[in-house]
Amino acid sequence: MTPLRLASGSPSTTDLAKRRSTESSSKILQRDTTKQSVYSALQILHMHDGPDIAASHSPLPTVLTGGALQRTTSRGLGSISTSSSSNKSVSHFSGSIISRWRRGKMRFTNTASHENEVEQDEVVMVGFVKRSAGLFSMAWLTDAMSNQSNKDPGHGWRPFKAMLVHETLMFFKVPATMVPEVRRTFQIRSTQWPASITASDEVSVLSPDSDKEETESHATTLPDSSTVITVEESDNETMWKSFQTHPELLLVPDSGCPGSWAARIDRGTPAALAHELVFGTQQPACGPERCESDTKTFLHLVFYSLGTTHVPWHLFLLALREYLGMCTRANAGIQRVALFVDLLLWKRPLLHAGHEYRFFHELDALITQLAQIETSSYAPMRQQLCEWQMQVQQHDPCMPTDWLNSTRLASNPGRIDLAPLSQCWNAAVLVRQDPSEVARQIQSFHVDRLMAFLRVPVTAYRLSSSVTETILRSFRFDATRPHWITHVILRQLLVDEAPERQGEAVELDRALVLQHWISIAASLLHNGDLAGWVAVCAALCSRAVASLDMLWRGLPTMKRDLVTLHWSPKLTQFGWIEGVHAPVEPILAIDGAGHVAMTPGGVPYFGNAGILDASSSNKAAPARVQVPVASQEPEFNRVRSLALQIGSLFERGMPMPMGPAPIPEYQALFQRLSTYEFVLQTGLTDYVGSAVIADGCVMEHTYVDKPTDWLTTPVPDADTLFTFPTPFAALMPTRLIADSIMERNDVFIGDKTDMAYASLPRCAARAVTHKEEILMNDELVLYSMHPQLWGSKSLSKPSIGPASPNEVPPTELPKRRFSVEVRAASSRRLLDILVLGTAHLIVRAPIEPRTNPVRYQVLGVDLDFKAFLDACLLSYRGWISPAGLLEALMHRWHAAESACREMALHARMHVPNQFPSWTRPPNAQYAREPMDAQRVIQIRLHVLEVLQRWLELYPREWIADLVLFDTLYKFLHEILAECTNIASDSPVLVEAIHQLFSIFPTLTTSAISAMGLDCFSTTASTPMPTVARAFDWSLSATDLVVYLESMMALPYSLLQAHDLALTMVVFEQMHTARHAWLEAVTEEPNASLSIFRLLRLLPSPVLPYTRASRDASLFDVLPPSVRELCRIHEVIRDWTETQVTEPRIGLDRRMERVHRLIDAVLLSRASMAHRIRRSSASAPEIRSPLPLTFVESAVLEGLTSARSQAHRAAWEHLATSRGVRVWADLLAHAPDTLPPGLPPCTPDIGWTMTVLANWAARAKARQTQASHLLEFSRYMSAMDLITDSIHLQRQCLTTDLSLDVARARLVWLRDFVSKATWSWTVVMEDAALEASFQGFPFPAPVQLFAGLELAREQKRLSIKGLSVLPPQHKAAEATSLDSVELPTPAAPVAPKMPEIPPIPNIPHHPDDSLLRAVPTVRVSYAFRCTGASLSVWPYHQHPFVLQLCAPGGQKCTLKLPNYDEFCRWIASLQALSNVRMAEAFDAGTYAAQVAEYLGRASAGRVFGVPLRELALRTGNLPLPPVIERVLEEIESRGLNEQGIYRISGTRNAMESLQRMLDTQPIHQISLAHIDIHVLTSAVKLWLRELPEPVVPFAYYDALIETERIIQHDVRVKAMRDIVRLFPRCHYLALQRVTYHLTLVAKCSKMNLMAAHNIGLVFGSTLLNPPSGTGSVARGLENLGRAAHVVKIAVLMHRQIFGLRTA
Repeated sequence: MTPLRLASGSPSTTDLAKRRSTESSSKILQRDTTKQSVYSALQILHMHDGPDIAASHSPLPTVLTGGALQRTTSRGLGSISTSSSSNKSVSHFSGSIISRWRRGKMRFTNTASHENEVEQDEVVMVGFVKRSAGLFSMAWLTDAMSNQSNKDPGHGWRPFKAMLVHETLMFFKVPATMVPEVRRTFQIRSTQWPASITASDEVSVLSPDSDKEETESHATTLPDSSTVITVEESDNETMWKSFQTHPELLLVPDSGCPGSWAARIDRGTPAALAHELVFGTQQPACGPERCESDTKTFLHLVFYSLGTTHVPWHLFLLALREYLGMCTRANAGIQRVALFVDLLLWKRPLLHAGHEYRFFHELDALITQLAQIETSSYAPMRQQLCEWQMQVQQHDPCMPTDWLNSTRLASNPGRIDLAPLSQCWNAAVLVRQDPSEVARQIQSFHVDRLMAFLRVPVTAYRLSSSVTETILRSFRFDATRPHWITHVILRQLLVDEAPERQGEAVELDRALVLQHWISIAASLLHNGDLAGWVAVCAALCSRAVASLDMLWRGLPTMKRDLVTLHWSPKLTQFGWIEGVHAPVEPILAIDGAGHVAMTPGGVPYFGNAGILDASSSNKAAPARVQVPVASQEPEFNRVRSLALQIGSLFERGMPMPMGPAPIPEYQALFQRLSTYEFVLQTGLTDYVGSAVIADGCVMEHTYVDKPTDWLTTPVPDADTLFTFPTPFAALMPTRLIADSIMERNDVFIGDKTDMAYASLPRCAARAVTHKEEILMNDELVLYSMHPQLWGSKSLSKPSIGPASPNEVPPTELPKRRFSVEVRAASSRRLLDILVLGTAHLIVRAPIEPRTNPVRYQVLGVDLDFKAFLDACLLSYRGWISPAGLLEALMHRWHAAESACREMALHARMHVPNQFPSWTRPPNAQYAREPMDAQRVIQIRLHVLEVLQRWLELYPREWIADLVLFDTLYKFLHEILAECTNIASDSPVLVEAIHQLFSIFPTLTTSAISAMGLDCFSTTASTPMPTVARAFDWSLSATDLVVYLESMMALPYSLLQAHDLALTMVVFEQMHTARHAWLEAVTEEPNASLSIFRLLRLLPSPVLPYTRASRDASLFDVLPPSVRELCRIHEVIRDWTETQVTEPRIGLDRRMERVHRLIDAVLLSRASMAHRIRRSSASAPEIRSPLPLTFVESAVLEGLTSARSQAHRAAWEHLATSRGVRVWADLLAHAPDTLPPGLPPCTPDIGWTMTVLANWAARAKARQTQASHLLEFSRYMSAMDLITDSIHLQRQCLTTDLSLDVARARLVWLRDFVSKATWSWTVVMEDAALEASFQGFPFPAPVQLFAGLELAREQKRLSIKGLSVLPPQHKAAEATSLDSVELPTPAAPVAPKMPEIPPIPNIPHHPDDSLLRAVPTVRVSYAFRCTGASLSVWPYHQHPFVLQLCAPGGQKCTLKLPNYDEFCRWIASLQALSNVRMAEAFDAGTYAAQVAEYLGRASAGRVFGVPLRELALRTGNLPLPPVIERVLEEIESRGLNEQGIYRISGTRNAMESLQRMLDTQPIHQISLAHIDIHVLTSAVKLWLRELPEPVVPFAYYDALIETERIIQHDVRVKAMRDIVRLFPRCHYLALQRVTYHLTLVAKCSKMNLMAAHNIGLVFGSTLLNPPSGTGSVARGLENLGRAAHVVKIAVLMHRQIFGLRTA
């Protein structure tokens, strides 16, 4: 390793610290004023058993043995420092004596019991304290020095559990795992940061029984800005003199000796590789031709590996020279060295800056040394060396056009519309540019770079060199190192804080930006710029963009299909996959158009062969670095193949003589973007966090209660809330309707494959078969199903029960099967059935005809596994988390063999219906049982089947959850390698695993396709002059149905199963939100008459997967596809009402419209009756309850509104002309046969949601003696309903024409309804006028609506009667609501804090359980208080510190957390008979100082106060204590919160928290129940309100300029030098804040806040230009650079701020 040294021979910081520490210690021991300290120190150093030890050895009560301590007095908290009685000694001898004393004499035992408890009446005080780390530690020194008042006794202390028994203080160690939690109980902290900040990233766990004390890290003195750190390279210090294998050459482990030379060598240092090249110790013996080929491969691979690891070439050449001198003339190594030198001179690797002279010097010496052996080779080698040196001295011919410093850019007047490109590529500027022009300019930039690269012959070594990376990054990239265009697109689409989305782009529709880039990609593909096309497609098909439904739902279908159906499969074909490191093949041709070299301006995509790692550095590696060899061979072959392809592709010359004319503004922008997206690259998956913020949240999962929290009772009166009066009978999930369905014989006969809602008989059977439950065991309940319901031929007999052990057949399972479903089960049993099925379960049934006694037969259990699988996956988010489900499946895969052995034992012992435990103990009873290999394969196939179906149902969930995606991918790789090694498993399991792998690249496409459409999008609207938007009322009712279905059918056909499943999850929140919902309905009872109006009224439940505001409604948290259908319903409902109530149209036209609408409803209902197989439309069955259709629901709601009913004349004419008195009589006018051209009816989404809401309100679980069982039958019914609803409309094809028609008509209807704003007075006047002409009294009720209005009034009265809840239900709801989120009041009425729970006026203290958890088996230290004097240190410098001084001079210093505990400890110690208080202590004065300090410092204002003032107030703390407390709270429980620091807290909560931090004492602040996003918003607010930012104004420009430095190492060093010039308060604040952000970035896979997101959020917060003219413009201009500076500070925190040493 290269040693670090300070320039100019300056001593290191560590040496200075040690020297200062030694000098300080010497002064302490020499000064006359510290005689007591000298006396105490000598006692430790020179006496084996000092007075303090002797005092501790005095007889103690025997009750002080170890054991659990019951707390009997007030909570005692404190911190202790001992000046002389330390555990450690600088003398090893004395340290061993003390350690022996502690282990022997201070460990009390009792022969009667191993765990004796302390007598409660003996304990005076107990609590946590802190004790010094040892002699000469910071705590000991500060206590021992005379000027104690100038030091803070807070350094180097460790918490202990202290007990005051009689007159003895005893201390017990706190286990290392509990230390952080105990430390948090101390409110008054030292001036240092917590140990988690100053220590390294890895937590070291100390043994509780270790004698070593914990030492904390301390801040070092800030280095001087002139200090320069240089790196000195060290050559090989020693040389291996043997001809045997070099000790630093690591070989591939012996698993059959590899055939080739290179494949045998794993890695080695440069010296070891040079030794191997010369002596060939691992070269296999083979024939001459094989040996020559093997040698060349080895030489090329060593050459390639040395270049990729950045090892300075002169170090390797020096080692070659040394080993070459050991060779004889006949040695083959000389020939190999000569071949290597030829290779070096031919390939000419790119050299590191500053190493050219040493390289050429060593190479010249090596050539000279070779010439002494082989003189003929000297002249040509020397000539090539001279040419190489001249080439290096000349200008690099591979440099492309420098547009940033080009004279053309300066002389060109420029285009005014492109002037904003000089700052950034704003999205608003992009959408105003011509897509074809942008594509041509990207192509021109690529062509210029490609021509520069091709001026020198392409080799594998140039392709893998870091020097050419700035050019190659435009052609070679992947998902881990994206193209610079990809970054720009993602910032324009997703990152709201980025400069690309500032200014006009803030309100810009993201879909417009996406649409523009699709057009640019199409032009790039047409022009032959494949690299640019791949770069754009990589962004468009990325997981982050695919997660945003707001982008794709409003996109024109043609463009969306272009991306999903054409471009994404092409990327997948070449191996592109995001989030996985995989080889991507080059793209040299596409669509059979020929090679890009044959296309004018064609630019290939190089793939990712040879791409440098994102964390690689350009600096030279040290000589001792391990250079990999064998592992580099596959990549070297890929790079070499790429070099051959590029060479053959452009062998005829340049790719084009003239490309598109470059525009300087574009070219300068592209060069700037390609230059600054450098070493600190961001992968595509890092943008998923931005997608979460832009879209609200893409994670579609909800909080999973524990089984014990599952509600076992249904929601009271939920049927009343979610049952709505309808004019015609609607089928609802009630027991009465279920009985009527089961009485029908036709539901059990015939083929039901084409029948609508074919699952209705099954749902009815589940409602009426509660008495036929079969209790298989304590965790599984089944119930029988009619065989015809599944279409099976299995038996169904009454009196069914589980088989007993005596009835189990001795050999194989019974062939006769019995149809069942899962009624209730635990989550564990549901998972077991997923992977095992029910083939091993058996039941018994009586044999018919029955005899006396009754004989039974054993039947197997038949379960519809596909339906069960779908039900589990569609409902799993209600009973298990995604991570929990994946972990359970992986565990069952690994435990499949042991599970089969356990099941074999059950079968041999004739124990039926048992499930395995899925554990693998080594000495289990079943360990020797034979294993059924076929069953193992079947279990694992089921695991893979579940995973495949999971990927198919929830593609969006998988692409958004980075951890879930990575875990599954790694698991599949592991089991693929495992199955490949097992020949018996490989045929079927390997195929299934590969099938799963094939789904991963298609997840983004599947997610986009499953999003549905935004039918009201204006960006996707295209002019369609041939389509009639308004309906012509002269047409027939059939035409009206066609008109309405054209707007309903297509959006409904795009509905996905997971959308409806998530809707049921939303309704399940009714169990906790019932009270709030009833309160909302009571305020507006009319809203309870319709599910659609009710959704708009009910408040949104608190769901973790949504970011809806607190005033959002239940409608706002529904899936987008469901919300779209609800909006369509509302538009058609309102359109119907406006058509009926339109003023001044006359009675005849109004009656015509009413008749037409009624006929359309009858046609739609008749269509549903046909599809549900209720005989004919005219049969009585049409009067029976039916599922509602979309047309029936929307039109009837508009017809029966209060405005529509006001036109009595029209309704009386309808009733008279058709001879009806009630609505049900209208069904007699339904047509006998359906007219031709009538489209299939679309189901009503409102009816589906109503049924799901009723099922969601049922009891979630049932309680048994053993556990809580999930009521799974309701999920089975929900799955059946969802499946039927989805399949009912699948025949509607998603064509461009139908989509454009639907969008055009819906937009027109929406606009028409919004303009139809005639008042209620106008409607009433028009209705009265028509009624008077017909002779009808007005106003008077219409007889036709009497029954409907009566039902509606009864519903209103029922709702009002439900508004008062039982007391126990209110308490349960209050508890559940408090556990979810705190309420927000409508307006702040008083200065109290509504969002934060009331804080009791008691100090923050550890829980009793925490104190009891500390063991008291072993005493660590004891202090006798007999005769001690008690003194109190000044509060303003040492708050809550008291000191005990024994007669022998020993001192014990206690530090308490708050005033209350301080008073209790003072009282307890003063109560001891031999302890005397110092006369100087005045309790009244001390209390006044405490009150003054708490009012001035702890509760002082922190927002808007300069850092310098805060530092003076708090004693140079890095941050104010309250802000530090907030950061600690965030770090303890919020680092995994999605969107942390991107999602803002509510305004009321923010203001309340700010007021609390500014006014309340720190020991009264409780943050445990405050939302994380409120805490993070408070941190950002505090930073923004600083009068001068954390980065001082004076250093703003200098720090911004460092971002322009291209070389990464130089840039980081420059930033470090500037930061260290900051004032101390600013430096410490920046160091603490950036470290906190580093912790956030480390959890980016969970919180989706990568470093670039953090930079964008905090760029303008930490760096702001000084106020003045143009400061706002400067800040916006440098916004991107400021974000990059913060990103670098987060990622390179150690390099900038360094490690803090003790």
